[in-house]
Amino acid sequence: MGESIFDPACYESVRRPLRDASTLPPHCYTDTAFYQREIERLFLHHWQYAGREEQAAVPGRYFCHDGPTGPVIVVR
Repeated sequence: MGESIFDPACYESVRRPLRDASTLPPHCYTDTAFYQREIERLFLHHWQYAGREEQAAVPGRYFCHDGPTGPVIVVR
């Protein structure tokens, strides 16, 4: 790839109106650097879904979740 995967010009077709837009380029799904940037810019700064309340409905119940930043144990 000649251009940077973080260059906004790579994503112009994604921002078009829905009928004219395309999906993300393939590297967005396979490139390690892209994934790391997603983690740093999105997952570390916002709440993430781990599971439903019913999964730990009573005190003492727990469940595990494998998130993008590592495993999490949710305990009630």
